[in-house]
Amino acid sequence: MKLRRHRFLLSVLLLALCFALSSCSAAGFVPKSDTTWGELFRQFDSEEFSELDPQLQQMMDEAVLSQEVAENEAQPLTEVGSVAPIYPEEDAEEIEPVLDKAVFFFAEGMLSDESSITRTPSLSTLNVVSYPLPEEDGIRVDSYFYCPEKCPSICLVVFLQDPESGECVAFSSSDDFYYHEGLTRTASLCDLEEDFTGLESGRTYTIKARAFVLPPEGRTIEGSLYTEASLATL
Repeated sequence: MKLRRHRFLLSVLLLALCFALSSCSAAGFVPKSDTTWGELFRQFDSEEFSELDPQLQQMMDEAVLSQEVAENEAQPLTEVGSVAPIYPEEDAEEIEPVLDKAVFFFAEGMLSDESSITRTPSLSTLNVVSYPLPEEDGIRVDSYFYCPEKCPSICLVVFLQDPESGECVAFSSSDDFYYHEGLTRTASLCDLEEDFTGLESGRTYTIKARAFVLPPEGRTIEGSLYTEASLATL
């Protein structure tokens, strides 16, 4: 009877270990020079990737991580606009280190139509705000994409990379986009808000974000909707 019980307990422990290992399958993933966004996505969430629009999958499989270039430098959030009023005065001392490190970074792409000389190109933007979490070793990332036209499909991808080891330590994505009906046209919006926790205290990470967008039929988006910034945990 004891032998059966021991075998049962051993089986349970092995099963738990298998689940633990499978949930950490992306740990230690270091992209190579030819690694694509699609490969990165599959490393962290292959099931979610398989459910994306096939055209978005193709775009990610063709986009190489090492070839991405951020065209705009990150700026301190305090230089972009005043954010102090959103915090109660009694929390000022606690929140000061967060405000000092908070950053704003963005990317732009021009939506154009080469077949029409009368249609004015319009600007699509990916805006990202990030700051260290005050009560734990983590980083908050809020990203927002806007296009003034109705896009069939959108996916935002954000990941954190250790600049020293090259390891991708955290990942998140969202293809939950929506439309806003305006007076003359319909805009497309998508946002991704994520708390990346369990990071090392006082360590700097590179935040990399990109919007993959399927533009309206007959339109193209010129420019890579990619941006990045460096941020340290508290």
